Amino acid sequence: MVRIAGFIKVNALLSCLTGLRIGGTPGGTEIGGVENVVIKDPFTQEPYIPGSSLKGAMRSKYELYRDLPLSTKLKMSIHLCDNIDCDVCIVFGRQPELVEKQQSQESGEVQNILSLTRLRVSDSYATDQTRNRWRVFGSIEVKGENALDRLTSKANPRWVERIPKDSEFEVNMSYLVFDGEGNNGKRDVERFKIVFEAMKLVEEDYLGGYGSRGYGRIKFKNIVFKVISPNHFSNPKDGVMKIPAEGYYETVDDVLTNIEDVKSQIMQFLKINSK
Repeated sequence: MVRIAGFIKVNALLSCLTGLRIGGTPGGTEIGGVENVVIKDPFTQEPYIPGSSLKGAMRSKYELYRDLPLSTKLKMSIHLCDNIDCDVCIVFGRQPELVEKQQSQESGEVQNILSLTRLRVSDSYATDQTRNRWRVFGSIEVKGENALDRLTSKANPRWVERIPKDSEFEVNMSYLVFDGEGNNGKRDVERFKIVFEAMKLVEEDYLGGYGSRGYGRIKFKNIVFKVISPNHFSNPKDGVMKIPAEGYYETVDDVLTNIEDVKSQIMQFLKINSK
């Protein structure tokens, strides 16, 4: 029998070190207007970072980092496998039908597999401080770019929207931990490290589009975990632990440096057997 052993909530700030572009759909294009717009909230018209964009960037860079094979069953090149013990597919998700009644390499048993994705990434919205700055300076930078004909030097200008440098967004993720038959809670906690390795890879590369032109350099900071045990849902005043107990981890590097202590605290609080 499988049970939810707990949730790990991850809260952080995402700071734009350069202009950030995550494309949206223009509502209409005027002659000479901007075609390459960023995605915006339909009610406030303020830019935001879709959870799918952040999670997709984390997954794609981690797949390359691990040198994982790409699926030949899909129209796009992505790692998606039928190995029920694949850490990447378990953390980031896969099609459930790929792993129905597969044989576990860990237990050697044929079993129905819990294929729920462990990591959920919410849309990220601007902090209050960033919104106040946007009211003064604007929430969008319109950057002009030119492609020059190599023979005639004729310019082909285009206008690109991007989120201004130094904008900050609130990042919220949720990581599920399962325990029980066929789903080892300790392995789920061990896999939690993958989230921060993937975040580090995004920091070292870029988020969004036009990264080769300097767009999308970001930094995660002020990272805090809230570990929630099943007791919390019957008694909301109980069953919650904050890591670290005071303050926050300033960077992803700080989390990775202390990850063994973090995992130990999580397993102890959720009463997961460490053997």
